[in-house]
Amino acid sequence: MVRLIVDVHEGEFLATISKADERTALPVGDFLLDTGETETSWIFERKTWGDGLTSWKSKRLQDQIARMVESYDNYGVIIEGRPEDFYSTQEHDWKSFRSFLNRVSLETCPVVFTDTVTETTQFIHNLKQRMETGKTHHFVRPVTIVK
Repeated sequence: MVRLIVDVHEGEFLATISKADERTALPVGDFLLDTGETETSWIFERKTWGDGLTSWKSKRLQDQIARMVESYDNYGVIIEGRPEDFYSTQEHDWKSFRSFLNRVSLETCPVVFTDTVTETTQFIHNLKQRMETGKTHHFVRPVTIVK
């Protein structure tokens, strides 16, 4: 059984729509898919584009990612929303932030992009279901018929 734990700092709304099994103060991350074992649990840090940009510029995001890497074997970052919905005084900030996210995705952990909080919770629930059925880490490729 996989338990979905949502950090209390994320608020009641997120815990409710994600149908969290528990709300608690997580030492790192915002969503924990807890199997009871560090090796198979997943931790995710959730950021909107605006919060992500601010956290990246202040080096807070880098610290949060480092703490996830130190604490868990499986970790990821969820970037929620669309960058055009957020304001930045410097246009090049968005390009630099995207470059940082690409590097994180390549060298450190998955970066998942969702448009809405609903899509974020759907992603978390889909991963939880795959974990419960033992289908994580298995890429399924559709059959292609070549004539």
